Amino acid sequence: MFSYSGLACRICHEDGIKEELISPCACAGSVGLAHAKCIEQWLSSSNTTNCEICKYQYNISIKSKSFLQWLKNKNPLNGPSGFYGDVFCFVLLTPLCIGSVYLCAVGAHAYIKHGLWEGTGLAMLCCFLTAVYILWCFVAFRFHWKRFRSWQATNKTVRLLPKHASA
Repeated sequence: MFSYSGLACRICHEDGIKEELISPCACAGSVGLAHAKCIEQWLSSSNTTNCEICKYQYNISIKSKSFLQWLKNKNPLNGPSGFYGDVFCFVLLTPLCIGSVYLCAVGAHAYIKHGLWEGTGLAMLCCFLTAVYILWCFVAFRFHWKRFRSWQATNKTVRLLPKHASA
């Protein structure tokens, strides 16, 4: 909505009634004014730190979003899809794995003590269960960590600082 005075934000094209129009860069004329929130949103989504028209380097502060904000993200492409399922599996499988490994180790010790070859099989099963569990934990953690870091790299909170202030 254009204002009668002709002054409008170069991004949203609304006047400065709801939010003050500022001159954040060296641009002049009709492209010289914008809302601070519009500039912040533009810089956040475009992943740049300077004006695309006059190349002025904005004085901004950039803050990465938190892990909790990622967990609240509903985007299936880079959100936490599958994370809660993996946490549930971790909570369920950890005691089962510990119990199974313990029982295999106790059984292997008893069989080996009596000179029976089944002890070797149980010891190998114990090692195999431990290795598979550790591998699954590593793969699941790495997958979700990379997904979080990828999301975090493209989702930052940008704040426009006054021209004379420093970040």
